[in-house]
Amino acid sequence: MPSRNAAHRMKPSREGAAGELLAGWLTVGALPLFVVSQWLAIRWQLPTRQAFNLAFLAAAVVILAVRRRRLRTIRRELLLWLALTLAVVTTVLVNQVPAGTALRGSVPYLAPPLVGVAALVAAPRRESVVAAAWTAATTGLVLAVTAVLQLLLGRVGYVMFAQDLDYPRWWERGRATGLVANPGRLGQVGASILPMVARPGRWGVVAAVTAGVAAAASGSRTALAAGVVLGAVALLPWRSRRIIASGAVALVASFLLFQALLPVARQDLAARVEATVSDTAGMLTDVRVANLRSGLALIADRPLLGAGPGRFGSTTAFATRSELHERYGLPDVRSPEFVEELRRRGDDREIDVGIAQLDLGFLQVSTELGLVGLGLSLAFLASLATRAWRSGSAPALGLLLLLILFSLTGPGLVDFSLAALVLWWTGVTIRDVGGG
Repeated sequence: MPSRNAAHRMKPSREGAAGELLAGWLTVGALPLFVVSQWLAIRWQLPTRQAFNLAFLAAAVVILAVRRRRLRTIRRELLLWLALTLAVVTTVLVNQVPAGTALRGSVPYLAPPLVGVAALVAAPRRESVVAAAWTAATTGLVLAVTAVLQLLLGRVGYVMFAQDLDYPRWWERGRATGLVANPGRLGQVGASILPMVARPGRWGVVAAVTAGVAAAASGSRTALAAGVVLGAVALLPWRSRRIIASGAVALVASFLLFQALLPVARQDLAARVEATVSDTAGMLTDVRVANLRSGLALIADRPLLGAGPGRFGSTTAFATRSELHERYGLPDVRSPEFVEELRRRGDDREIDVGIAQLDLGFLQVSTELGLVGLGLSLAFLASLATRAWRSGSAPALGLLLLLILFSLTGPGLVDFSLAALVLWWTGVTIRDVGGG
C-alpha cells in the first residue's frame, strides 16, 4: 500500500492542474485566435493584434509562475533567455536609449523566446494537443477555401471575406490573402500549420495537404521555400514524415499549378524576382535589398551591441522617427515621399506601404542588439532544435526551421504574434513526442 507521501506526490497540485488547463486552452485556441485577430484588425481596424499579443504573453507568464518547479528541467533555455535579457539591458545602457523606447523596443526580442520557455514547461495533456491539431486542421481548411475562392473570383472573392483592400490590390496580382490581409502572412501561416497537423492517421495527410494549398495560394516565395524545407525534414526516419512529406509536395505542386493557371500571378512573381536580383542604373529595387544595405552599414559601425532596441528599422524606431534612419539611408516605405521617389525613377510597382520595419528578422536583431544579441537568439533556437532532434519530434524541428526561414526572408523572430505561436507549438510538440 502506498504511503501518504507517495499518494500526495501522485496527486497533482491545484496550481499544477490550473497550469495544465491553461496550457491546454492556449494550445487549442492560439492559432484560430491569431487568425481571427488578424481578420478583425483589417475588417474593422480594431487593436485585436495587440490584444492577442498581450493575452498570449500574459498566459505564458502565468504558466511559468504555476509551473516554476519545472524550470530546473530546462535550465539551458532559461539561462539563454536571461543572457539575452542582459544583452538587451547592456545595449540600452551603452546606447543611452530612452526608457520608453527601450521598453517598447525590447518586447519583440524578449517576449517570443519567453513564450517558448513557457511551452517547454507547460506540458498540456495529450488530449489537448490532439484537439489542437484538429483545430489547426480546421483553420488550415478555412484558409485554403477562402484563398482558392479569392484566386478564382478575383476581387469578388476578397469582398466576400472582407479583404477588399484598396492598396495594394492583391487580386490584380494573382495572390490570395485568406483571412490575414497579406499574402506573405498567409504563406507563413499555411506553412506553419502543415507540421502542426502532423498526427498519426489519414486525416493528418489530408490536413497537411490542405495547409499546403493555403500556403501555395499566397504566391509567396517564402512559402515555396518552406515546402522545400519541410520536404527535407520529411526525409528523416521519424513517425510524422509521411504526413509532412504529403503536405510539402502539395505545397510545391499547388504553387506551380497556380502559377501555370494564373498569368497575372506568373507575371507578378517574375517582376518580384527581377526586382530582387536587378540593380541596373542605380534604381531602387526590392525594399529588402535596400534595407539590407542600410542595415549592414550600421552593423559595420556598431557590430557588437548594435544601436539599441527601438532605434533602427523596427516599428518603434519608425514611430519615434529615429535619426539613424536618415544617417544610414533606410527607406520608410510608408511615406508618400518613398512612393514618389519610385515613380520618379520609373518604378511603377505596387509597394506594400504597411511595412514599417527592416522586414528581415536576423538583420533586425543584428542592427538593434548587435552580433551578441544575434548570437544569443541563434543559441536559443539551436537549443530548442537539439531538444527536437533528441526527442525525434519532426513537427518541432520543422517549425523551428520555418521560423529560421521566416527570419531570413521576413520579420520572423521579431514578428511577435507569429514567432510566439511557432515557438509555443515547438515546445508543446517537443513534449508531446508520442504523437509525432
